[in-house]
Amino acid sequence: MIGPIRGARLSAEIKLSIVRAVHQATEGGMSVARACEVLLLDPRRLRRWVARRVPGPLTEADLVDLPPVALRHPHGLLPEERAEILAAAREDDLAELRHRKLTHELSRRERAFCSPSTTLRVLRSENLVPFYQRRSRPVRPRPQTDESEPNRTWRYDLTSFPTLEGPTTWSRSSTRAPARSWATPSPRRPPRRRSRRR
Repeated sequence: MIGPIRGARLSAEIKLSIVRAVHQATEGGMSVARACEVLLLDPRRLRRWVARRVPGPLTEADLVDLPPVALRHPHGLLPEERAEILAAAREDDLAELRHRKLTHELSRRERAFCSPSTTLRVLRSENLVPFYQRRSRPVRPRPQTDESEPNRTWRYDLTSFPTLEGPTTWSRSSTRAPARSWATPSPRRPPRRRSRRR
């Protein structure tokens, strides 16, 4: 190894060599900080390796890196809750629900208590996520206007409703006939002149 010891993870064999070298230096009268300075090692990293143990009898098994996984899961999903989620996903009345509604329905029935993301993860692990097709709204036709003149107020025929088949007009006699989109311009009224009293 060349240069400062930092950044990358080290194997248990290299760690043990460094710990023994520092231990021999401290037995010869050198301080731990000075020995780490010579080795270009952060003293806090060495203390983290040793973990308040005696450096002499340490072995490679004591210095092996542990994976960063929690040893305890206080909020982990229980096997019973996982089984309830899978059983509910296979039921006829709940199979069509998405993972969010399925989670809330299970909590209302007091069968399982978890988050929607957990339910989705469990369903994906068993390939039980149904395929959803997004439905888009139809584009409604906008009324055609003729704004050729300024200072005009436009009124639309409110009896014309846009449908999927096209614009239709409903009259009072409940008859259906094709409508023509049109707009009736109405000129603005001139301002009223106030009479001045003399």
